[in-house]
Amino acid sequence: MWLNAFDTYDIEAEADSPVTEADCKKMVQTLFEERFRLRMHPQNRTVSAYALIPAKKGPKLYGTHGVTINGALKQSTSERETPPGWTMARLANYLSSVPGVQCPVVDRTMLNGVYAFTLDYAMKDGDDRPDIFTALRKQLGLSLKATRESIQIWVVDHVEKPSAN
Repeated sequence: MWLNAFDTYDIEAEADSPVTEADCKKMVQTLFEERFRLRMHPQNRTVSAYALIPAKKGPKLYGTHGVTINGALKQSTSERETPPGWTMARLANYLSSVPGVQCPVVDRTMLNGVYAFTLDYAMKDGDDRPDIFTALRKQLGLSLKATRESIQIWVVDHVEKPSAN
């Protein structure tokens, strides 16, 4: 199928005036609907997941500035400056793609605010660092608990290969 061919597409766009993040998301959505004939719908499903919760001894979030994971200061491409820290929802989102976790992670810490921290964990077998579960518990005082969660997913109803400009 063409969708699995790992083709990439460059999108060049310029707004006539400043736009909000919500406006930008709507413009990208419209682009996909028009160029790829993309049609999707949301659906709730109950899936295996992890809940991010405080560990028994409580959270240990004492960083001074920013989020450093495996030696790299974390900043998304959309951020002009390194953020002072992350919310627990952002950490949960990050954890969902970590090898060994790779499923939805929901924030159940009840910790509000932005936290700076350093986290070091093994990325592969043979790495001397602890696995992500141990690292979270020992370094941040957080834990991942297996659970079932109802989450919203997007189901692709239709998509076509775009034509040339």
